[in-house]
Amino acid sequence: MAPPPPATAVADSMSAPAAPRDSQTNIDIMAVTKGFHWPWFIALVFALTGVAVAAATLAYQTYVGLGVAGYQAPIFWGVYIITFVFWVGIGRILVGLTALWCRRTIRQTYHKFIH
Repeated sequence: MAPPPPATAVADSMSAPAAPRDSQTNIDIMAVTKGFHWPWFIALVFALTGVAVAAATLAYQTYVGLGVAGYQAPIFWGVYIITFVFWVGIGRILVGLTALWCRRTIRQTYHKFIH
């Protein structure tokens, strides 16, 4: 019976699998994430500044009260509620118009193939 080969010979014969090569599409998509772009950084700082100002304003109004916004006793939250309902209504109208537009587009496409 022959002795088994030494362990070092087996370890030397094993090699790491080759890393898969990225396609050109992946390379193009990931190229956007490489490097530092100043316009993006300026836009990020501007957006974060806006969020910080909004948070500070909300905190100040919560601490001091609604008088900061110019509201008096009988109409405290009324303007906020009316504004919220207004924008919900606008959103609902736009969803309805989009549904009608999609229905019309699909119907026209369907009839184009039939006739």
